[in-house]
Amino acid sequence: MTARPQTIADVQQLLARQGLEPNRRFGQNFLVDGNLMRMVVDAAELDPAQDVVLEVGPGTGSLTCLLAERAARVVAVEADANLVPILDDVLTATPDVELIVADALAGKHEVAPDVTAAVRRALDAAGAGRFKLVANLPYVIATPLVINLLVGSPTPALLVFTVQRELADRLAAACDTADYGPLSILAQALGTVECLHDLSPNVFWPKPQVHSTLVRIRPDPARYEAVGDVPLLQRLAGGLFAHRRKTCHKSLELAFDEPALRGRWGDLLARVGIDPGVRGETLALGQVLSLLAAVRGTLADSSDGRR
Repeated sequence: MTARPQTIADVQQLLARQGLEPNRRFGQNFLVDGNLMRMVVDAAELDPAQDVVLEVGPGTGSLTCLLAERAARVVAVEADANLVPILDDVLTATPDVELIVADALAGKHEVAPDVTAAVRRALDAAGAGRFKLVANLPYVIATPLVINLLVGSPTPALLVFTVQRELADRLAAACDTADYGPLSILAQALGTVECLHDLSPNVFWPKPQVHSTLVRIRPDPARYEAVGDVPLLQRLAGGLFAHRRKTCHKSLELAFDEPALRGRWGDLLARVGIDPGVRGETLALGQVLSLLAAVRGTLADSSDGRR
């Protein structure tokens, strides 16, 4: 039996039965357009034989039911315990969904261990080989969640999510634009970023004050291998943009205190063809990756010399 996406009237009725209203603290804006829900599911390219889905912010379970029809298993993570009675009822006929009532993040720098453990359990139970994030993400956690999934383990095979347009623009931004920054570099260094569809506030209830975008990120194992040191890439990208009015040379000197790099930034930048006097936002992704390789080499040489 094919699940029917919930309408705005359905969502309002489900909440009213529990005496609830959308909770701003959790960033609750429920997606109530069935066609767009199906678009989200289709964009995830799900294989029921091998895909485990992580859904963060299932809300009243409408998208969850659609995902359960197309995936091997679904791990749904809901931070608002008040929604549990609704989800338990809506998901009664979907045994391949595990509901985790918890914050998806343990602080800003880590996916919650319980969430990671649930994903691993689902992969084992389904005999599946990969997992994907598919979600209408709560705006309040979207940025740190996407970052931590990209740099964590296991790494999603695909991330498909709705977010505010501002974040989507930052993920896909080209160099020397206002939206370009560490997030652009990290996402594009590790995979391909696609902005698939713009979403009007009218497709959510309650209507958010901003437009949203359906985004797909396809992590590429070959790019992870080429980067080599993802935490170092994060530090380098962050350092380049930590002081936007300073040159990249000065910004990097302030960001790194390793003895092996002290006083070396001018040489490192020149070695990869970067003018030390430019600002970080002017550096294309390829230039940042070339600089990363030079920094890695310098740190490795220093480490070898101490042995």
